[in-house]
Amino acid sequence: MPFDTQASLIIPNRILGPLVNDVANSFLVLGVVFALMTSLIARIAQVEVSRRLQLKEANQKISSEIHARRRVESALEMSGAELGRFLVNVPMAVMVYNSREVTFVSPQLCKIMGYSQAEMLGRAPQDLLSSEAEYRRVSREIENRIA
Repeated sequence: MPFDTQASLIIPNRILGPLVNDVANSFLVLGVVFALMTSLIARIAQVEVSRRLQLKEANQKISSEIHARRRVESALEMSGAELGRFLVNVPMAVMVYNSREVTFVSPQLCKIMGYSQAEMLGRAPQDLLSSEAEYRRVSREIENRIA
């Protein structure tokens, strides 16, 4: 049988035509997806760089604040130590208290009150005097020492 060239061209076109178009469309879609992915990856990289820079600046600020606080704490500790040395050696009775409890008493106040430092610290100031008479006695003692 002789070879029919016309028929052989028609068959591949009917069979391969849609297939070739599908492959071409697939490559086109893949190209678009690849371009979108590349764009997305580039944008993510930009956001990452920006965020890293923000975090670095925030960390530097926090580090600076930490160092400043440490300097203030150190200065306060030194001031507190100096104040403590001063109050222990001052030749008068000294009591430091907040609204609830005694936080410091000088050795001179301990002598006047007749309590040890341990007995006075942490107690309410009004609890240290047993009566109004005791309050007057202590007040006179303090006044005599000041005069």
